[in-house]
Amino acid sequence: MLIQEPIYFYNADLTGLNDIPLDNIDRRNFSTYNFNGMPVPRVSDILKMTCDSSSLVDLASNTGRKFNTIMDNAATVGTLAHEKMENYLQFDVATRPNWTTAIPFNLAIKVDNAFSGFKTWLKYLEKRNIKYRVYAVEKPIITPWFGGTTDCIIGLIKNGIETRYVLDFKTSNSIMPNYYLQTYTYFWGLMFDKYCIGDYSIPDIDGVAILRVDKNCKGKFEFKTIEFNSEECKSDTLSLHNGFMSMMHWFYSYIRL
Repeated sequence: MLIQEPIYFYNADLTGLNDIPLDNIDRRNFSTYNFNGMPVPRVSDILKMTCDSSSLVDLASNTGRKFNTIMDNAATVGTLAHEKMENYLQFDVATRPNWTTAIPFNLAIKVDNAFSGFKTWLKYLEKRNIKYRVYAVEKPIITPWFGGTTDCIIGLIKNGIETRYVLDFKTSNSIMPNYYLQTYTYFWGLMFDKYCIGDYSIPDIDGVAILRVDKNCKGKFEFKTIEFNSEECKSDTLSLHNGFMSMMHWFYSYIRL
């Protein structure tokens, strides 16, 4: 039972998810995360199965054999750009090895473009007198229903008021709706780890945020937030909450079919 109910994380959520039968499930494909010795699916795998991926289907049909190469290259750029951004938030990135020289030049350019967008975002915050505080980078989340790893838990401080976000970095060409659902799922998992497992190093979270950095154009970024206590975001937050609960029930119903 929860000691208290942080915003958009309720005892009723636990009741709803505990209604999902977790026995007699083939868990051989769940190899990344374990809850009390029981393999659990990754958030990304749940999203792939429950969210529309027609854009990827179209890409595959239009590019044929090139599809795997395109996806592998995108994964490489995304992984290295994430590493560079996360290192910057934790360390002085100027002292880190220049590992981009070890990958093809065309991919290294994309990584550098993405990182340039990240630095432009930091300048955007600075110009608006917004300071940041990093609570965690690459924070693992383990629940009985799913596992995952957050990119960043960050506080943005304006006029002495801090708003804490689960922040996800993206290097895609646009912000997709399921990105918010993914980040909300991380938020829910963090609150489960805090209030049900007892990891009180996790701060209470005020919202979710997506930072998309452009890998094809130097210095471009897109930053979107949903703040749970904002009246303007009330319907979006409720939609995310309901979408998360529906997604979890649908996923476990589907893998039983």
